[in-house]
Amino acid sequence: MVKRNQTDWKATLPDAMVTLLHEEGGFTWNMSTGCPVTNGVAVAKGKGHCMTIPLAWLDIDIMRAFVQSLGPIWHCNINRPIGARFHFGGWVQDDIAYLDVVEVISHKPEDQCLEIALTKGRDRGEFSVYDMTNKREHRCSDGKVVSDDG
Repeated sequence: MVKRNQTDWKATLPDAMVTLLHEEGGFTWNMSTGCPVTNGVAVAKGKGHCMTIPLAWLDIDIMRAFVQSLGPIWHCNINRPIGARFHFGGWVQDDIAYLDVVEVISHKPEDQCLEIALTKGRDRGEFSVYDMTNKREHRCSDGKVVSDDG
């Protein structure tokens, strides 16, 4: 994967994220490379690293401020192993935008990735995890599919 020019993507990233939420209903972004993440299972880092806002209110200024507020997390990513780095995720449900710092589990066989993510989700008090590879949301309590976009 080619790493983008950092000054280039960091300037345009909030606008791209807002567009993806409004037009596609969600995204997961690698904040180290500036590229979208499309494989693996995403699980939120936990409370204190998230924001919910009515989608109609979400604009580039709010997104930019939220991304900037998470700066220390992105700085810590430098020292984390590649498979354990945090990413930025957002999705829309019932006209509410959810923005989260997420961990993407992708360094194991697919069934193990889901089990690891479900365990982490339960430990962090999360309702569900999202399997980006198969486009399915799984409830943390029992692993059942909550939604299937595939």
